[in-house]
Amino acid sequence: MKVENEKKPMHMKTRNLWLFGVIFSAFLLLQCAQKNEMIYEDKDSIIIRAGEIEFFLQKEGFRYGFRQADGTILAPAHPVSGLQIGKGDDAVMNVVTTKLIKKASEYAEMEVTFSNGLTALISLSCKPHTIKMTVEPHEEGEYQIILRTGPIGPAYGMADHAAYGAGSEDLELKEFIRDPFDPTAQGRHRMVSNFAIFPKQRLAQVNMEPGGKLVKFTSGQNAQGSKKVRNMPGFYYFTGSPKEIYQAFLDARNEEGYRVDKPKYAWFGTGWEAFGALSWNTNYKTVTENIDKYLEYGYPLSWMVVGSGFWPSGAGEFDEHGTPYNAETRSQASKKLQATTSFGMWDKVKYPDPKAFIDYFHRKGLILTIGLRIGFIPGGPFTDEGLQNGYFLKDTHNKPALIKPGFPRVPVYLLDSQNPQAVDWYVGLCEKWLAYGVDGFKEDLFHHPGYLRDDLIDPVNRALMDKGVYIMGRNNYLGSPVDIHRYDDFNYNQAQDRGPMNGLAYAFSGFPYVYPDIIGGTGLATGRFGDESKDKLSKYLIRYAQYAAVNPSMAFGYGPWNFGEQTNELCLRAAKLHDRLHPYIYSNAVRAYHTGFPYTLTPLPLAYPDDSNAYGLANTTRRSYQWMIGDALMAFPLYGADYETANTRDVYLPAGTWVDYDTGRKYEGPLTLDSFEIPLEKTPLFVGGTGIVVEEIEDQLKARIYPVNVNTETTFYGKDGETLSIIKIDNPDWNNPKITDTTGKSDVSFSKVRHAYQFDFVEGHNYLIN
Repeated sequence: MKVENEKKPMHMKTRNLWLFGVIFSAFLLLQCAQKNEMIYEDKDSIIIRAGEIEFFLQKEGFRYGFRQADGTILAPAHPVSGLQIGKGDDAVMNVVTTKLIKKASEYAEMEVTFSNGLTALISLSCKPHTIKMTVEPHEEGEYQIILRTGPIGPAYGMADHAAYGAGSEDLELKEFIRDPFDPTAQGRHRMVSNFAIFPKQRLAQVNMEPGGKLVKFTSGQNAQGSKKVRNMPGFYYFTGSPKEIYQAFLDARNEEGYRVDKPKYAWFGTGWEAFGALSWNTNYKTVTENIDKYLEYGYPLSWMVVGSGFWPSGAGEFDEHGTPYNAETRSQASKKLQATTSFGMWDKVKYPDPKAFIDYFHRKGLILTIGLRIGFIPGGPFTDEGLQNGYFLKDTHNKPALIKPGFPRVPVYLLDSQNPQAVDWYVGLCEKWLAYGVDGFKEDLFHHPGYLRDDLIDPVNRALMDKGVYIMGRNNYLGSPVDIHRYDDFNYNQAQDRGPMNGLAYAFSGFPYVYPDIIGGTGLATGRFGDESKDKLSKYLIRYAQYAAVNPSMAFGYGPWNFGEQTNELCLRAAKLHDRLHPYIYSNAVRAYHTGFPYTLTPLPLAYPDDSNAYGLANTTRRSYQWMIGDALMAFPLYGADYETANTRDVYLPAGTWVDYDTGRKYEGPLTLDSFEIPLEKTPLFVGGTGIVVEEIEDQLKARIYPVNVNTETTFYGKDGETLSIIKIDNPDWNNPKITDTTGKSDVSFSKVRHAYQFDFVEGHNYLIN
């Protein structure tokens, strides 16, 4: 990228004058605060209050940054210019002057002039913990627009982009450059977010732009921008504690149309995916036999996906007009039904009675979902209708565009999701599946071109979620119009550290409903990944199952029993752990829906932002992949490239009392447990924080109170996502505690079970431990 008019940093005299201006502005800001104003201007600067943190802007160069009220700099201003712009392929220009032209209590407008004489209108609106900026060039045209401060870090987020490519060996975004912020990457960048949080600096930012973007976190600048746009309509800064930041981010997403939906209970249980178990060999018999075998072994399955092979593989005897097929036309017709947009059409041999097939699993207590894509094969049964009504994306000549995705293996027309009529039509087609009893869909478009919008699938998922449909999301931008976030296929022949770092990056990015793909991946059923030793694959499955068990959702594919009794026993133990925690995990998913904070999978820098030891843990050197589940459980699964040989990890425990989930042994943090033993049978959990956990044991909810905190409380949401309970601990005598149901106004009997005080828990009731 070319840059013109890049000046040298300020010399000492200029810097001293600038520092004097900052101090003087802070003094004037105090007077401004006493008048309850959020925006203040003096000769050289503009200051905005956003909670306890101040945004300061030096008019020369539109150089801005953030500081605490005492003057401590959190994000320094860029030494040259905080705003750059380039028209078309021209070099980007820096701002020269800034003029405040309008000011209200929470709003300001400025006109900036660039080094080439171009002008633009800058709008800033503010409320506690949020500053929104818009950039509107006065001249028509297509622009590159970049906002930037000086360097700041450590930075976290960026969803799938943080898991692949340069810098993916460390969760921190170091020298992280994505220009362009390209969503293709062989189909891997599907869960897309350019939100970044800086927990140490109590700051976060996002440029809400579903089109072309750029991101640069380097030793010289912190920059985000838009490419090939008319304007920049929504650049946000959020300030405060991580919980305040994520609440503000949630509010902004919902206001801007990148909404976050309340997820549904079943998805957070233990699932099964047909492709991992059977590859393409799916039919009513193979699916039923495989599921039944899991259930016979005692696996607590609650959901299933049949993502492949259910559509017609043969075209039958007649086309949709009743015309008989010959051999050639039957072959052509079959190819047009290979994808998952053969709405309501099942293979008559593989699935002769679809409704009975689905009803069978409903009686077993499972929800059944199928794979779904928005690609339409030319000549397919519904394609002509879409063409006639203009429901597909168009090329530069305003003609329906044929686009080659990863699947199906022919060019297809993609639904134009920005056309409401097209979305309504598509959802109407989906109802052909729902009529059979299908509960929802695994959305699965991949390898689509990078010039398409990042929110390409979101309008469809929003419409389906509005109908109460279960949605496993694989493509998404900023919001969460889905129930769970599935990251890209994760197989043993890939970099194994990518998995846990991908999940943590999702949580930092505001995508906390992490589903870490099928345990065992998608290759064991076919053997296409080579002839590995049985011992290696056994450890792979066990470690993967332990890791997945402490994620928000988990699922199996290829049967662990194929690798022996111990493998099956330990994988089953992991599944049962997740099942016990299912209500607790889901409650925290609902908390995340209400607050934006990633309660289901909270990276330690968010849970303990002021603890320097909580940083630098998640990387391919140390491999301390740790996170909080809610406010009481810390997960520390042993996973990474060394899964076959490693048996220990360095585990960090922040301040407070921590109890080993298995042994009950207590530790006082802050403390690093060097080379902590994590054998294959070890449950990778500590209990701390509030010490309040709700588990489901033999179909009964049990509250479990660990004696680690004497003055705390937590909230718990029931399986309906609405019923709310508050559990409070108020200075109990841990040798003789009293538990009261304050809703029913009665004492509660309890017993000491597995290192915790345990009692029967009733959803919607409040409890006091004193």
